[in-house]
Amino acid sequence: MKKFIIFGIGNYLSDIFDVIHENNGKVYKIYQNIPEVIPERTIPLSERLSFLHYNVQVYDTLDAFKPERGCEYALGCTVVEKYRLIQETKDRHNVYFQPLIHPRAYLGSNVAIGEGILVAPHTTISPNTILEDFVFINRAASIGHDVHIGKYSRVGPSVTLAAFCKIGHMTSVNIGAIIIDRVHIGNNSIIGAGALVTRDVPDNVVVYGVPAKVVKDNG
Repeated sequence: MKKFIIFGIGNYLSDIFDVIHENNGKVYKIYQNIPEVIPERTIPLSERLSFLHYNVQVYDTLDAFKPERGCEYALGCTVVEKYRLIQETKDRHNVYFQPLIHPRAYLGSNVAIGEGILVAPHTTISPNTILEDFVFINRAASIGHDVHIGKYSRVGPSVTLAAFCKIGHMTSVNIGAIIIDRVHIGNNSIIGAGALVTRDVPDNVVVYGVPAKVVKDNG
């Protein structure tokens, strides 16, 4: 059984545990990079760990971490700001983050995957798609053929990306959004939940609506 060391924690952590377990793995240690924040209507890390029914070592900072032979490394957070944690960890130790793909996700032929990607169950990724480093694809997303998704970006549950779309770096496409064929989305932009995107979106903006329109800058 593979032993996984996780860096950072976030709202999606329980699902990350599930993907690890479904890949014949076990959570071994967790290193937090910032103090835990418990948003309203969520549960703390300690309670999430109690559901595992085995012991996990938890550290409050990255300072105690040393690379261990025979371990895989994964991220415990999915927000686009994870690039800061990744950079800090690599600057200190140059570790490699294992791609995590749930076995009930479908990947077509010639799908290129980068370091540290995370693909949730019931997702379909069609042929010739490129997922750059640290892309996150949430549950039941549908990714069309010949799509390109840039580094650190995330695609929410039940999102549809039609063929030949391009998503920039550090961009979030939120739950239920639809992006039609050949549309390009810029870097560091946010596509709101349920949006219907019918035309290109520039860098550094937030878009919402049906059809989607720019509503503000993403500062």
